[in-house]
Formats: sequence, C-alpha cells, structure tokens
Amino acid sequence: MKLKSKAFTISVWLIVIFLTVSCSKIAVKDVEDRYHLTERSEFYDLNQWSFSGRLAIVDAKESWTANLEWQHHKQEDRLKLSGVLGQGSLVIIVTEQAVILDRGDGKTLQSNDINAFIEQQLGVAIPVKSLRYWVLGLTNPDKDFVSLADGFEQEHWIIQYLQMQQVNKKWMPRKLKAMRDKMRLKLVIDHWIL
Repeated sequence: MKLKSKAFTISVWLIVIFLTVSCSKIAVKDVEDRYHLTERSEFYDLNQWSFSGRLAIVDAKESWTANLEWQHHKQEDRLKLSGVLGQGSLVIIVTEQAVILDRGDGKTLQSNDINAFIEQQLGVAIPVKSLRYWVLGLTNPDKDFVSLADGFEQEHWIIQYLQMQQVNKKWMPRKLKAMRDKMRLKLVIDHWIL
C-alpha cells in the first residue's frame, strides 16, 4: 500500500513539474542560437518599446542593484530605477539634448551634458544614449564598433548577450553584460513590450 502511495505522489509531482515547465510564457535560448547582430537592423525602426527588469552595476568605487523600468518613445527615454542604494525610486529622462533627474522629492535636476551628469549623480559612468541601443541588441549607429561572437565592442565597452527571449515572434535580449575597465553592468530583462 505504501509503495502505491509513493508512486502516486511521485507521479503527481512529475506532472506538476512538467506542466509548470511546458506552460512557461517566455521562450529563452542561449545566445549562439538566437543572437546575430547582422539580422537585427529592423529594431532601429522601433519608435516605441518598454521593458522591466533588474540592473546590477559594479565598479572600483561603487556597486548597487535596482529594479529597472525603461520606456522608450521617439523623443525620449524614461528610466525608473527603484531600490537604488536601498532608497526609493529615481526617474531619469533622456532626450536628444538633455537629461532630467527626478528623485521624487519634488525637485528635478537637469543638464545638457548627459553622460557626465549621470556619472556625477549616480557615481558610475554609463553611456545612456548608447545603452538605449544596446538593450535592443543593436550598436549605436553613430559610433564605430567591432563585432564579437556574442555581441560587440563599442565606445571601449564590451557588450555580451548571454540569453535571448522570444517576444511577439522576435528574439530580444534577456540577459546582457557590458564591461569597461573595472566597470561591470549586468541587466536581466523580465518583460518586454514591443
């Protein structure tokens, strides 16, 4: 009797595991199966997209993690970082000419020197205008680059795509890593909207 009960219990658990795995909404593949820079040019034409995920940044002086919600529209990028340095949220709005930072205290800061301002405010140097392309698996079309097997090198950064996920029959980055000197930026994208 106990043997039948154990066999039944094991069968139920195997069915639950099978259903959980087979009902997964996201198809995820290793990069060598789905990342090809030369096949991604259609994504330059995307005027609007968004994603939510998690960001980790480490360099010689700083390290922090945050949840990230990124909304891209033709005229601006809006990044909302929450849990930054154990604090609330921070909103960064990047346009062609300026960057605006809102810490949620009713005061906003603004600068025309986008990369220097972000480094001053966050303590880390992140090329946000290029990152806007990198998250899509693209190179910044205004900068030179060198292709690599799993990504590319641009602006002295090495960009590697570790996993891709299927979104509306298109393969989008799920995990990527950007490295420059002692700086490491890791991004895991949980949900894309195209």
